[in-house]
Amino acid sequence: MKNEWEVADHHEEWERFLCENFKITPLLARLLTNRGVDTLEKAQQFLTPASIKLEDPYRMRDMDKAVEELLRVKESGAPLVIYGDYDVDGVTGTALYYLVLKKWGWNVDYYIPSRLDDGYGLSREAIDFLYEKGVRNLMTVDCGITSVDDIAYANSRGFRVIVTDHHETKDEIPEAIAVIDPKSPDDSYPFKDFSGVGVAYKVLQALQSKIGIQDDLEEYLDIVALGTVADIVPLLWENRYFVYKGMKLLGEKKRVGLAKLMELSNVDHCDVKAHDIGFKIAPKINAVGRIDSAYTALELVLEEDESKAYSLAKELIEKNKKRQFIENQILQEALAQLDVMDDLKERRILVLSGENWHPGVIGIVASRILSAFHKPTLMISREGEIARGSARSIEGVDIVKILKGAEDLLEEYGGHKMAAGFSLKSDLIPEFDARLQELMKEYDSKDLASVVKIDAKLDLSEIDDSLIEDIEKLRPYGSGNPEPIFEFDNLEVERVRSIGKFGKHLSLTVGNGKKHVDAIGFGLSNKIDDNFYSRPSVNIVANIWKNNWGGRKKIQLNIVDLRVSGERNSTRTLRKSAIKRKFSNVLSFEENTLVVGNPHVEERMILESSLLEGRLVVVAPSNSMMRDFYSSVAPEVKAIGRTATYVDAINDGFEQAHVVFTNVISLKKVLKDGDRLFVCEPQLMYEIGLRDRLIEAVHSKNLRKVLLFSSFLSHEVENDLSIDFNIEKIFHEYHKRTVGLIDDRNSREKFNLVSSIIKERNKKIMIIFSSVQNLKDVYKRLCELYPSMCKSEKIVSYIPNSNSHHHISTSIKRGKTRVLLTSSTYASTIDEMDRIVYYDFPRNHISFLKPPTLFENNNIPIIQMLFGEEDFDSNMKEIEELFPTYEKVRLVAEILSDGCAKEAEECLVESGVSRSKAFSKIFISILKEINVFEDGRTVRIPEIQEVENSSREKEGEVEKKIAFSVKKRLMNRNTREIAKIFHNPFDGNYAKSIR
Repeated sequence: MKNEWEVADHHEEWERFLCENFKITPLLARLLTNRGVDTLEKAQQFLTPASIKLEDPYRMRDMDKAVEELLRVKESGAPLVIYGDYDVDGVTGTALYYLVLKKWGWNVDYYIPSRLDDGYGLSREAIDFLYEKGVRNLMTVDCGITSVDDIAYANSRGFRVIVTDHHETKDEIPEAIAVIDPKSPDDSYPFKDFSGVGVAYKVLQALQSKIGIQDDLEEYLDIVALGTVADIVPLLWENRYFVYKGMKLLGEKKRVGLAKLMELSNVDHCDVKAHDIGFKIAPKINAVGRIDSAYTALELVLEEDESKAYSLAKELIEKNKKRQFIENQILQEALAQLDVMDDLKERRILVLSGENWHPGVIGIVASRILSAFHKPTLMISREGEIARGSARSIEGVDIVKILKGAEDLLEEYGGHKMAAGFSLKSDLIPEFDARLQELMKEYDSKDLASVVKIDAKLDLSEIDDSLIEDIEKLRPYGSGNPEPIFEFDNLEVERVRSIGKFGKHLSLTVGNGKKHVDAIGFGLSNKIDDNFYSRPSVNIVANIWKNNWGGRKKIQLNIVDLRVSGERNSTRTLRKSAIKRKFSNVLSFEENTLVVGNPHVEERMILESSLLEGRLVVVAPSNSMMRDFYSSVAPEVKAIGRTATYVDAINDGFEQAHVVFTNVISLKKVLKDGDRLFVCEPQLMYEIGLRDRLIEAVHSKNLRKVLLFSSFLSHEVENDLSIDFNIEKIFHEYHKRTVGLIDDRNSREKFNLVSSIIKERNKKIMIIFSSVQNLKDVYKRLCELYPSMCKSEKIVSYIPNSNSHHHISTSIKRGKTRVLLTSSTYASTIDEMDRIVYYDFPRNHISFLKPPTLFENNNIPIIQMLFGEEDFDSNMKEIEELFPTYEKVRLVAEILSDGCAKEAEECLVESGVSRSKAFSKIFISILKEINVFEDGRTVRIPEIQEVENSSREKEGEVEKKIAFSVKKRLMNRNTREIAKIFHNPFDGNYAKSIR
């Protein structure tokens, strides 16, 4: 999703007042103002956190009752169990209570529920377990405020419960001995945004003042800081005090377990940042509670023995790796659902569900999807009749409020504005989804816009030690006090490369002619291509970091977002560079020309043709081939400053685009006088009877030039093309390729064959898929079979926008990656593969011919064909759905003849004739084209000839003919005949016309 950039407004008079009162620079005054500092007291809190005054804890509701109950328990000598949540906030809150109360004389123990067995908050099972142990006194931390029924059950069994929590309340408050939650409706404490461990600290403050123990409670603020930052509560007022003091204590490494975890997580103890807690420490503590038992994390916080602490820290790191693996599997499944979600753009909230998704991980996946789509996201794990879910939201959308609007469908729910958990019956998920979509209608597009809020525009030359000092005066940064973001415009990219696992991160060196700075963009490798013809100029928004690396201080920009401006390296410069680099003879030749070459050459020529003056129209025989060319080439076209679109029977495209991709059926309506036309694979057009349609479309306009490209060609069709298009010259951009073919067509053991291939050492394998879902399924199974190979990137999958093809290519060349799962459309330019495995049936000729021709080394690649009749049948079923028969179109017309209370697309889904709104739109587009659909209903039942003459049906006819053509060549030919095409495009039965 593209972010909007918004630079904060100046408040000159107030900023000048701050400068005069605190003797600070205008930039620092502006940073304070941008963070809502509108009083001198707030400014003082930001500039000197150590001076913040902690309010009287007894101002919290029921604090006096809680202290009295704790003193009663101590006097009785009865055991007190701290019941904590399993995340970082709950673990640190439990540790704080346990360490302090034990030191002060309480008979204290702890219990952390299992996320998988007990769920969130108190549970009857846990209460029964503690009852059998003789426990009757409970104090919660970071949970309990919504456990109304469970606390009533505990009361019935003789428990005395103190609730200390910080989450949003429901309409009813639990009937506990004391309920301490600053968000309670009748709580009068002035600060409401504590974490769970922050509330626990206030309870201990109150207790200490009551009993008068001379103990420095602030020695425990390292624990409080850890939970506060991890729970993403606003780092304002008392939270700012806690974190400011606590991070200094973390740097002193007094708590052995945390010190070991920081050491193994590469945290610089001399300069601990909130970012270190949020991204390096907290995820590892959270991981065990998500997939196993949070006791390991709690034991780490409490541990004082260095050897045991080291072992516990190592265990947390290993559990975090396991969590990452599980998370990635679920993410891929969720992305697959989004791929086929026909109304994705219209949805304002995303609801995804899967069988037995790990409930401890779905919250993280929800966060990742939210960051990609900037829409509130709910992930639901279906486990039989009951489903458990986790929700994450964006700024401005209170997810608890949204859940409350559907609480009649929920078994339970709880959380805060940005994150929540819930459960419901599995069969209610569709109704729940529909309800949430309705509730989200109160938010307009502005509410859901992804906005990067920028503090100020700067020039690189303004970055100096003084500016860094100003930035560091506002630490610690976090929620409520975001790290300053600055905009830098028109920077030259001096160096660019993809780094990190799967090449997801972007490393740049940028400059302005006078100064250059290194920059890193986490997860931003898709923003800029490291294979640009020449380096672009960019506008970036970034934090300014000062890193200590190897004892050397270094200024670095942490890129938040980036836009390629393209001002310095204009399109004209790129055009000149591209034409000089390749195909200059072909592109400069003024007459109509025919090129015969490898399929990947075809794509490069389309790209470089797009750089020439005027509009380029690219026509392919069928929809599938047109979309393949578009998907492969369009991103590069856009990266060099040109616009691209596609047109077919349903999509009208973008009229002002520089490059238009289309099929033969829609060509005539696309072409304009003065266009340049690039005809892809004309031999297929002639083979399946499209010759007259192609010639008619071309002759209807006064075109600048026609360039035809064929990957294989019979001499008969070559002669026809030369006559029809008055070809003056034929260019050969063909590199002979000798291949070896292994024939496993129609194999019933495809996955086992793939597994056996992987076991062969020192072999580099590319597995080609036509179906992205098949790719994801096979990758998941391989990672279950070979988890260490997936973790170490020996086995990787390349799906568009999910990782960097350049990183994968480099990884293969260096020998790190051995197995690549991808599609022919997105196969990288990799020249060191030993074997290509076609897992399912190619959708067209080019998807079969392209991959082997990518390799430019001297090795003879082995091609293994695993596809068969079942794969072809699967392709045909999909074609039938995309291009429906007359019988189905007639049925749709009958259903819509009486109109529909809802949208027509939705009615068709409910009737069962269409499996999604996207497929419904296909039907409706056909009815609209033949003028039988008006005002949401069909005015008459169409005749068979009308439907069969529609553009969509003719596209479907072409698609089927090409599918059968591919099948005939790949299933009715022997391996020798198939292999010949890679050696010479004019030889062999493959190139012969089958008309």
